Amino acid sequence: MKRMNKNIVPVILLHLLYSMIIGGIVKAVEIEAWQSETRTVCFDPAPFDPHYGPYI
Repeated sequence: MKRMNKNIVPVILLHLLYSMIIGGIVKAVEIEAWQSETRTVCFDPAPFDPHYGPYI
């Protein structure tokens, strides 16, 4: 059992890391798509600035 646990822990950590990276990419793509949608619908682009993030 101890051997298995030693092998499983790094796999779980790698999985978390990959899911974080993929999630970040997906979120960036979603924001980009949302941005271009709002631009094409002619809404004011001010609420979102690509350099500083959304204004709150």
